[in-house]
Amino acid sequence: MFRQICVFVRQNITVQKRNIMKNILSSLFVFSVVVYTTKDSFLKTYDASKTLLFSYTMACVWIGLFNTVLLYMRSKQYLIPDLKSRLLSVRAYMIGTIVIQAFQCMIQALIGASILTGFDYDRASLVLKKGSLNVDIFITIYLLILAGDMLGFLLSIVLKNMESALACVPIFLISQMLFSEGILSLGNDYLKTFSKGFIEARYGMAAFGSIFKINNLPLALNELYPEIVQTSNDLFEISSQYILSCWRHIGIMIIVPILLSGIILTIKVHKKS
Repeated sequence: MFRQICVFVRQNITVQKRNIMKNILSSLFVFSVVVYTTKDSFLKTYDASKTLLFSYTMACVWIGLFNTVLLYMRSKQYLIPDLKSRLLSVRAYMIGTIVIQAFQCMIQALIGASILTGFDYDRASLVLKKGSLNVDIFITIYLLILAGDMLGFLLSIVLKNMESALACVPIFLISQMLFSEGILSLGNDYLKTFSKGFIEARYGMAAFGSIFKINNLPLALNELYPEIVQTSNDLFEISSQYILSCWRHIGIMIIVPILLSGIILTIKVHKKS
């Protein structure tokens, strides 16, 4: 199997290099646009900082989804015969795909983290005792992109054609936006439970808010009305354990789509055999 994985990775990097480069350049463009639109007030007021971090979180999810939402569909006519004839096992295909995507997401996360380093903030890590906060930022971005990437891969396997996949992407993105608590406060307990169970953007927002300590920032209105007191948002609790908890939840949202993708693909291959 190790040989199958190596051959698959080498061949697919060669075949997909144009798409990989396009995805990497797209991530550079998206991250740059997000930062450029709100850079003047970031880490100066709570409102502007929350807006940028919400936009950055959604950019990570968007980038991840579009990395893979058409990946399986583009290659299945060549892939299925190899899987059926066991020239390539499902396990080798899954592992090879994860390796390629993990590497691509790492480059995209490095780009996203590097862009944020241009701002003035306390560089001491909240999680690593002697580490840099840039590492915390990188890990958060990487996990968010990879979670979106694996969700996109699952959609690519489950849905029948490209039109269906592209039609589903806006639905998933809107769900992430509405239930992340980045825009709306969820008062209903059922909606909060749904958000905590299925919305990776919620945990990305929470981790970013904690990392940048935005609860300590003044409101934009304080410039005109200094008597207004900022109420701490529980979503942005400032502690290393809280950040680790957010990473753990996003990690689960990476693992679950991987397992589901493997199971569904195995069933599809056996049916077609």
